[in-house]
Amino acid sequence: MSETVAPGSPRFALHTLGWRAFQDLCAAVLREVWGQSVQAFADSNDGGRDGAFYGTWQPPDEPGCVRELLPGPFVLQCKHTKKADATLAPSELKDEFAKVRALVGRGVCATYVLLTNARVSGQSEEEIRRRLRACGVAYPLGLVRSIMAVGCGLWAVGMMPR
Repeated sequence: MSETVAPGSPRFALHTLGWRAFQDLCAAVLREVWGQSVQAFADSNDGGRDGAFYGTWQPPDEPGCVRELLPGPFVLQCKHTKKADATLAPSELKDEFAKVRALVGRGVCATYVLLTNARVSGQSEEEIRRRLRACGVAYPLGLVRSIMAVGCGLWAVGMMPR
């Protein structure tokens, strides 16, 4: 499932997974990275949450990791694509933004983590964060494509709150 094309980080063929396998993989990676329990929800009626984490995220004690403590509750939302070089646009998340507003209103979303195997442009990332904040999310975070990086390498890519 991984391909090494040059020294450095491997590329993972995450598009070859089904959406459920991708969701399960994301939960497992986050459990390992966060070192805390992440709850994955059933396939249907998740209300805009593929997973959740309650409490305050405690960063692992590893060099180069983000040291900021982020408050929960956390909502984990996975967006998987079967296309190897797909790009995620904010318009594809329209339904999710409506769900996020409701989650914030019910007090179950302070930090929103979007996990995807698609590419995200800088402009799209900025717009997604803006829309999540407009929905009331205090800490919109995103992990893109590098979700499978080992250890804290993935945090440097997308887990920096702004």
